[in-house]
Amino acid sequence: MHKLQPPALLRFLILTLATFLFLVSGGYAEEIQVGSKTLSIVPPEGYCVLDHNNPADALVMDTVQKAQAGHGLVLMHFVLCTELDDWHAGRAPGYSHYGNTSVQLQDGTPHTFRISLPEFIAEMQKHMPEIDMAEIEREVNGKVEGIELSGSQVLGVIGKDSNALYVGLASAVEVEGQQTLLAGVTSFTLLGSFIANTNLTAPAEPGAHERLLVAQKAYLAELVRLNP
Repeated sequence: MHKLQPPALLRFLILTLATFLFLVSGGYAEEIQVGSKTLSIVPPEGYCVLDHNNPADALVMDTVQKAQAGHGLVLMHFVLCTELDDWHAGRAPGYSHYGNTSVQLQDGTPHTFRISLPEFIAEMQKHMPEIDMAEIEREVNGKVEGIELSGSQVLGVIGKDSNALYVGLASAVEVEGQQTLLAGVTSFTLLGSFIANTNLTAPAEPGAHERLLVAQKAYLAELVRLNP
């Protein structure tokens, strides 16, 4: 068992979000071997899984995983189904609603933590600032109106339930010469004894973090149920 290292976890979250930003059918459980255990992973409702057999999907998945080397093992990548269909069909140059599920690595191996999930959530919360939705709206709206956000930023804890701790993220990137601001919500949880994160990202607009939080809570309820 390893000790929790919140700063390292936050660096991983920022790296995960930033990596996806530079890369421009759900409903089933995929059994994935992690160490000596098997985890059952599903995409969130309305999202579809990227396919290793599709060359474009495989390029995204392989690039993201290489960027995470030593930090995390990405178990599943997913994109809003309607956007993924349009991207695959060539009707859109990319997608803007996407995410992943991953387990943390420490010294190259999956990071386990043998305490109860409520204890884990409480411990993680000690190391992170809190922020309410109204404050997030003010920050994001201000940045949309022209205040530059440099790189990726952890906004703070925006929610907690019996399944996970939820943290708001924001990131600014340049796409085709224009700055784009994206909202993100990540979760901290335990799947079995593995420290895991789920990440959902969408364009930053009023209410984006709140909608992502609702989606994350529903998603984590299912993941934790499948992986007690």
